[in-house]
Amino acid sequence: GGLLTQAGLIEDACRFLLETLFHYVVEQPRFLVSLKPLLEEFAASLPGNASPSSPDSGPAVAANASANTNSSPTTAPVQQVVDLGELRARHGIPEAALNKLHAIVTAQSLPAAQKLARLDELAGWLARTVAQLTKPGNDPIELRRLKLEAANALCAGDLELAMDLLKEVRQHIRDARRRTEARLNEEMVALKVQMVEEAAATARLGELALARFDFDTAADLFSDAAANLPAGETALEADSRQRQAEALAARAEMSGDVKALQTAATAFRAAMELVSHTADPVAWARLGVGLGDMLMAIGVRTPGSTIELEQAAVTYDGVVGVIDRTAHPMRWALVQLSRAAALIELGQRSERSTHWKAAATA
Repeated sequence: GGLLTQAGLIEDACRFLLETLFHYVVEQPRFLVSLKPLLEEFAASLPGNASPSSPDSGPAVAANASANTNSSPTTAPVQQVVDLGELRARHGIPEAALNKLHAIVTAQSLPAAQKLARLDELAGWLARTVAQLTKPGNDPIELRRLKLEAANALCAGDLELAMDLLKEVRQHIRDARRRTEARLNEEMVALKVQMVEEAAATARLGELALARFDFDTAADLFSDAAANLPAGETALEADSRQRQAEALAARAEMSGDVKALQTAATAFRAAMELVSHTADPVAWARLGVGLGDMLMAIGVRTPGSTIELEQAAVTYDGVVGVIDRTAHPMRWALVQLSRAAALIELGQRSERSTHWKAAATA
């Protein structure tokens, strides 16, 4: 009939819409019944066709087919396709409420089948809403009273009053939510303070363990302090991680164990990730020196490899770049000496001329 052209659709799009509609109708069996009168009207309107009838059409279908052969389906009243009493019994809603919904649907410019579907949908919504409003709960007395009044208004078909009451219900719930939110925010602030205090107490235990040269315990305590800080306390976490790395470094230097040195190097790297070399160059440089020292110690103890010595030289070079030479000349010079020591050790293993010249320059 030219509908595809008028709507600007192609055949594939139309087929997709029809298939989607078909699945929707199949999943809702009641629509099959409500669509039957419209299909019969359409068939009867075709040239050369008479209005069909069948033994199982029922009184509603027969009346619809005979009364609306020459009329638009948009004016068909809902009663022709559904028994209001049956609909009321199925959803368990009062007659006054159903009559109000029926009046609303009848006033809409919809085909008869769509009016039926809309009325059924509204009746189901009203039944569910009333059930929710009257459901027992722990609501405050005033809120419970408003809910019951709103449910009674819906059952009486007074949708305007129900609207006003439901607005009050919403406002009561919103006010309660805001009070709860404010209380939770206060509790979160208090919780963060407690977490920071707990981490500080744990760090003090770590300092005491350091004083007793119990480096393993100190490292564990500093790690625990960092792990239990609230989110956003990056500076405090970085400080605890640095103290953990220094405790591990002290243990490794005493034992000379390569694995212990590697563990300390990993701790220094983790701490450096929490510090910005631009925002806090002093702290970053201190961590970099610690990492470089651990890599240097590992390199000295692994004569068959140059990787750690190369990493140590690069680390020292990065630290030199962030130290203010004018403000901290001694610190700058000491890091340069450490870098030179790494380069000298590298030169003894490979490319002596290159590394030793770089060491001399440092």
